[in-house]
Amino acid sequence: MSIILDDLKARLDDARSRLILASQEYQAAGAKLQQVQNECNVWTAALGLETREEEKRLSKAMENQLPMDLPDLAEAPKGENPPEEAHLEPATPTVATNKTQKVREILAEHSGGIAPAGIWTEVKDNIASRAYLYAILKRLRDNDEVSIRKGKYVLKPKPIAMNSAETEGIILQ
Repeated sequence: MSIILDDLKARLDDARSRLILASQEYQAAGAKLQQVQNECNVWTAALGLETREEEKRLSKAMENQLPMDLPDLAEAPKGENPPEEAHLEPATPTVATNKTQKVREILAEHSGGIAPAGIWTEVKDNIASRAYLYAILKRLRDNDEVSIRKGKYVLKPKPIAMNSAETEGIILQ
């Protein structure tokens, strides 16, 4: 019987060593699994954070975007040309000049100055967007036609051109 016992002990020792080896491999695999799970969680959180930031940027951009009232060409029936008024033509300088002239006239009426909101209330029927009004005011400011005092726009007086014939008649003594 001792041969059987010795054989069983040898098999038990072999099984224990394989168990120890398998347990070590299991622990290593568990550690590797934990490491990969942590890495996956980090990248998931980073993706979620960046997605939220991108959504905030897009919503802020949509708030700051100016609406464009363009005709919808997709509504034209098939086989027909879209109506003539659907074709967009570039704005002519005379239209912009007329709007600019209207702003100049309003500024001339208010010699004490007028805030952009006051100008807007007077021209909102003639100018499509408030941003265009600010573009006109900036152009007038860049051309040194207006100045800003305490948040109000004031039209600068134009210098009077004196003819040389008139100035020749004046003699200083």
